[in-house]
Amino acid sequence: MQTRAVVFRSDDLTLEGQIIIPEQPRAALLLCHGIPGGGPPDPTDEGYEGFARAMAASRFAAMWFNFRGCRGARRYRRRGRSRRRSNDRNARGAGHVGGGR
Repeated sequence: MQTRAVVFRSDDLTLEGQIIIPEQPRAALLLCHGIPGGGPPDPTDEGYEGFARAMAASRFAAMWFNFRGCRGARRYRRRGRSRRRSNDRNARGAGHVGGGR
């Protein structure tokens, strides 16, 4: 199993994360924010890395990264509003994956 740092660009920001790759991976997962939820931290929770290691034991590669403005990643600001909100507003009415609203 390999663990590597990952660095990539999004607009003018540099985002950082990690990836765990098992021997002969059968699929890959991208872990997004939401693990754990909003309560006080559980001292036994190993976070994304613990979850990724558990998935690697079943031959899933797993990557996670810090979104803009999270854990030291810079926020992209434009005219006092976040770029993400601007992009979300532009996507209104586009529907969801699988159709519908």
